[in-house]
Amino acid sequence: MKATELITKLSTDISNYLSGNHYLLESPDGDSINVKTFTSRGQFIEQLISAQSNIDAICKQLNDSIRDAKQAHEKDLNTVSSILGGNNNQLISPIEKDNDWTLVSKKPQKNNKSLRTYAQTLNVPICNMITNDPVDMFTNIAITETKSLSAITVLDFDSVKSDGNLYYVENANHFAIRLMGYLFHGNIGIVYTDERVPEKIKDCKYAGGCRKNNRCDYYHDPIKFAGSKDHRNHIAGSFLYMPPDSNHKNRSRSRCFGSRTYLDTDLSQLQPDDISRFHDQVFHDLLCALIAHKYGASM
Repeated sequence: MKATELITKLSTDISNYLSGNHYLLESPDGDSINVKTFTSRGQFIEQLISAQSNIDAICKQLNDSIRDAKQAHEKDLNTVSSILGGNNNQLISPIEKDNDWTLVSKKPQKNNKSLRTYAQTLNVPICNMITNDPVDMFTNIAITETKSLSAITVLDFDSVKSDGNLYYVENANHFAIRLMGYLFHGNIGIVYTDERVPEKIKDCKYAGGCRKNNRCDYYHDPIKFAGSKDHRNHIAGSFLYMPPDSNHKNRSRSRCFGSRTYLDTDLSQLQPDDISRFHDQVFHDLLCALIAHKYGASM
């Protein structure tokens, strides 16, 4: 298991544990107490103190490992700099069995091909070793015939890192990011304004077992449906916020979460399907914002 996956799982497990015991953080009004809750809260406190002690120890181990890794990496970078700055700027690589060091390039090229070759033979990410800026990491992923977004292409969602970059998961045709340990993914869908029977709006209820495949009108999340390349679509009214005291029929087709005024009330009424659609709608908006940021200024 990769380190990012391990930390993400740990963070998710802790969040779920705290959420599942949230009732222990509150004390009922009045002079009475719930003896069972009181006892459980005491055990809960002991468990949290123990967990915090273990996490502090883990943090120290991580800090020590980061320090040692940085020192080792700095030493390697100094070695690379020494090689690049040597006689005739020769770049060499340990790839021959009969000869420990073999000449790769006598003179650095303008397009840094020699640097990329050297990086590849050292089995490190392809980068500009002088500026340490990534090169050739991003691919332009077409949204329309003329508009695209640059993303790091990966094969699956497990490869999406929490590093601030936009990823593109090939086997799902979804963009993805990780933020605070949570995976956000999707693509820009269709926003229906007058279609009587919109498609791919609601989740398919046959999680992982839908037999209609591409003939199903419901949305198949590739996390739940292996091989799905569906994009979540939306109806125009779903972007309109409706407060909790509005007509229930309208609320069922509109955005019912997101206003600071009713945040607590709205959150208590959210269903799993509501959260799933809201999650995908937010990511749809994020991708649209990136497109607007990339192309809007030049229009």
